[in-house]
Amino acid sequence: MEKDVLKTKETELKTERDAIKTERD
Repeated sequence: MEKDVLKTKETELKTERDAIKTERD
């Protein structure tokens, strides 16, 4: 259960970072 939450948070962070990177380009 906890691992799933961590994975979801990790994915959210990655998506956020990708969005920021896209904005810069």
